[in-house]
Amino acid sequence: MRLVFWMECRKFAVALVFSFASLAKAEVLWYADPAKAPSENFCFLDFEGVNETKGFGSVTAVEDPKYGQVWRVYKPKADKRAEIRGARGIHNPGGFGGLKIIDKPYYIGWRWKFESRESIAGNVCIFQWKGYRPFTQNYPFLMEYNGREVQMRKFDDHWMQTRKGVATIWKKPVKMGEWVNFVVIVKQSEDKQKGYIEFYVNGEMQKFSTGETRYYHKTLDGSETGPKWGAYNSSAVGREITVHLAEMRITTSLETAMHGSTIPVLRMPRAALIGTSGARLWHNFRETPRVLVPHDLTGTTAFRLDGRTSPMARRIMPLIPLREE
Repeated sequence: MRLVFWMECRKFAVALVFSFASLAKAEVLWYADPAKAPSENFCFLDFEGVNETKGFGSVTAVEDPKYGQVWRVYKPKADKRAEIRGARGIHNPGGFGGLKIIDKPYYIGWRWKFESRESIAGNVCIFQWKGYRPFTQNYPFLMEYNGREVQMRKFDDHWMQTRKGVATIWKKPVKMGEWVNFVVIVKQSEDKQKGYIEFYVNGEMQKFSTGETRYYHKTLDGSETGPKWGAYNSSAVGREITVHLAEMRITTSLETAMHGSTIPVLRMPRAALIGTSGARLWHNFRETPRVLVPHDLTGTTAFRLDGRTSPMARRIMPLIPLREE
């Protein structure tokens, strides 16, 4: 009887995981899985030396003591650019690496850490919301880092022709070598009254220079627009830079883009099962406060638990530990 009971518990736990998982899978549009090759996750890897010469950077998956497998973007000292471009699978068919144009906002979440042996003079671009030909803004907005603070700048329509309309709309002190959680929310539109940006840092909603938490702006530039991550521009030249990126994802909700920051992706209710022996089997949710839902149910990687990867076939049960009282 006890064996039958435990088998039933396993069935219940697996069913519960899949029940919660199915809800969130619909919201996760893209996840950059370090267990897969860069070409399976991203549209392009952009490496560039000075004067548009060949670059010698790299993008690899490495082990981080805190977050496990993460992406490492390396830019050699002499190069100008080492960037990841686009999200394979939800990219625009135009071929530049921009995202598909949809009616609802994109929620772009990632963890970020910046390291350099040399001090930073000026601002190195670390994220671009990049437009592609025929564009007029080049980048509707981007993020930069100078070794002390991260800032976001916006570029108005026709900036490519006038070189006017650039402004810093947000900034925040960040220590070099410190992990930071970002979520950028972008509603794509060529109309500056309809397109907008919202921004979260370490789970906290940010206010822009306007004092508002939503910044209205033209966010669709040219034939397509999309994300780029890494290190780029003239301020990056002469500095060896390593950018680590973790939990890179694009979703349709804030909760699924938060990747284990202060707002959990899913919180499961504490519930007791009464066994045939009269023992109470509790879901020990103090030990596992978050179940971060599946990003890929078709491969070996099925579930994320507080930033860790679990192969589905062998480790579904540890995600819902039961203890007997």
